[in-house]
Amino acid sequence: MTDTATKHPPVASLTATANGADVELVVSNLVMPNGAVVTRNGKFLGFLESPDTTFTDEAVPAGSYGWDVEALSGRTVSANATVVAPPPPPPGAALLGIYQDGQTPASQAALAASLGVRAPGIFGQYTDGATWASVTGYRPPPLPPGLRLHLSFAMLPNTLVSSAADMLSQVKANLPGVTAVAEACDALAIPRFGWESQGNQGTVPITPGQNPNGSYAWCLWGAGVYAECFDLMAEAWLAVHPTAWIDWNTLLLSTNGGRCQTGEPVAQLKPTKHTHQTVDPYDNNWPLVDEVIPTILMAQADGKGWAMSEYGLDGKEDPVYIQTAAALIKGQTVTDLATGKVYSGYPAASWHNYFNLRGSQLAQAFDPLATEAYKNAFAAV
Repeated sequence: MTDTATKHPPVASLTATANGADVELVVSNLVMPNGAVVTRNGKFLGFLESPDTTFTDEAVPAGSYGWDVEALSGRTVSANATVVAPPPPPPGAALLGIYQDGQTPASQAALAASLGVRAPGIFGQYTDGATWASVTGYRPPPLPPGLRLHLSFAMLPNTLVSSAADMLSQVKANLPGVTAVAEACDALAIPRFGWESQGNQGTVPITPGQNPNGSYAWCLWGAGVYAECFDLMAEAWLAVHPTAWIDWNTLLLSTNGGRCQTGEPVAQLKPTKHTHQTVDPYDNNWPLVDEVIPTILMAQADGKGWAMSEYGLDGKEDPVYIQTAAALIKGQTVTDLATGKVYSGYPAASWHNYFNLRGSQLAQAFDPLATEAYKNAFAAV
């Protein structure tokens, strides 16, 4: 007797596996000669072209989701998965931030999860520097509980100024706008006025011998009024939020012999109404410890906290830079490679904000070792 039993085709299926914030979808036995449509919770993600059977949904925010892969012939397979948020930082750890252009709190959290590092504690943004109206018109996005806004706040817009007196007059006239921004932010927000020691923004008329692209007004005239302008803006903020952290960014104090990047002695630029002295030590040609330790020591002497408000690889594959930055952030023993001097017993940073864009972007082909060093330094534990 001939066996005429019908043979059934293999059952089509879909698996969804979360790896940090990325979810890998694998289709099995789905007939889709013309491809298939991939969706998450009904939202279109992309096409799966035959003969491909895998699709990665990247940077998925924490939560539980359902994925569908629908062949254009009409057959659909489904799967569910949960993306788990990274744990909060341990008590006393520096607040972590990872800045990206156009970021949202959700996209920053997803990036942290994809890197396997702890949940962000700060969220960096910048005021628009075009005009005073755009500077003081800034309003923060909704932030989840526990996430602190770090706001780089221009002290002058990109408009022409004529003198130090003009700069001071403009700042005074726009203090109500500073108050309005403070009122729109919560008490945890951290303003970084000027956001670097020269007070970013504020161009001056072109004169013979001057940089044809213009020059920061603070560099030309501003040393005498910079600290006063900073303190006026800080006082306006503190009148709304008396316990706020205020960021004064020294930029670099190292190889300039105790001077800020623009050449002025630090005492000439140092304001009084700040709570933290911060630094932006990108991976450039200066020894990292020599860049950062002077700010830490000055902050200690002044009774202030310190932080790295910006840092990044700057186009290099340099795991030692990341390891050294992490040691400084954590208050661990470090050695100045330029002098051989060992530093220990200094405080940990209050926050650090890695600039994950352009030449500093992690998880790229050029920086696998540095990326691994960053993951190890700030792992979600």
